[in-house]
Amino acid sequence: MQMKEYHKVIAGKFKQNRGQVWSRSILAGVVLSCAGLISVIATALFGNLVLSSLLFSFGLVMIILLGAELFTSNCLVVLRPRQPKIFSRLAVVYIFNLLGVVIITTFLWGAGLLESYQDNLLSSATTKANLTPVAMLFSGAIANFLVCIASWLGTHEKGSTRIFGIILPIMTFVMIKAEHSIANMFIFAAAIFTSGHFELAYLNNLLWVTIGNTIGGFLFALILYFAYKGQK
Repeated sequence: MQMKEYHKVIAGKFKQNRGQVWSRSILAGVVLSCAGLISVIATALFGNLVLSSLLFSFGLVMIILLGAELFTSNCLVVLRPRQPKIFSRLAVVYIFNLLGVVIITTFLWGAGLLESYQDNLLSSATTKANLTPVAMLFSGAIANFLVCIASWLGTHEKGSTRIFGIILPIMTFVMIKAEHSIANMFIFAAAIFTSGHFELAYLNNLLWVTIGNTIGGFLFALILYFAYKGQK
C-alpha cells in the first residue's frame, strides 16, 4: 500500500468532467439508499443488528466497485492538498448524493415499497433527530473515520481482502449506531415521504453530522499522511 497510488486515484477524480461527477454522485446516493432500506427491512423482519449492518456494508462495496462518488469517502481528497477546488468538489458530491437519495426515495415511495416500514423509518428518524449536537458531531466523526478506512482498503487491497476490508469498518459504524450524513438523508427523506411531515430537526442533524463526517475524514487523512509521509 503506497501513498502515491492513492494520489493517482485522487488525481483521477479531478480529471472527471462535470457530467461524470454529477452522475457518479447521484449513483452513490441511490446505492447507499438501497443499502439503507435493506438494512431497515432486515431490522424490521429479523431484529438482527449484525445482519442489518452486514447488508448495509455491501452498499459501500458496490459504490467502490462501481467507481461512484460518495461525499464521506471523498474527504480523503485532502491527501493531495495541492489539487484545486477540493472543497467545491466535496460540496458538489454532497449535493448530488442528496439528489440521488431523493430520486430513489421518490420511486420507492411511489411504488408503495416504504409503507410497510413506515414505523421503523419514523422511529429511526426521530432517534437521530433527538441526539444532541455534540453526540451528532462526534458520532459523525467516528462514522467517517471508519468509512475512510474502508475506502482506503477498498482502493488498495485485492480479492477477498478488499471486500473484507470494506465490510468490517462499515459493519462497525452501523453496529455502534454512528451517524453518516448520506445514510441519514435517506432515513429522513423516507420518513418525510411516508409521514407527509418535515421536521427542522432533520436539517439540524444533517448539519452537525456532516461537520462530524468531515472532521473524521480529514482526521483519518492526517493520520495517513504522517503514517506514509516520504513513502515513494
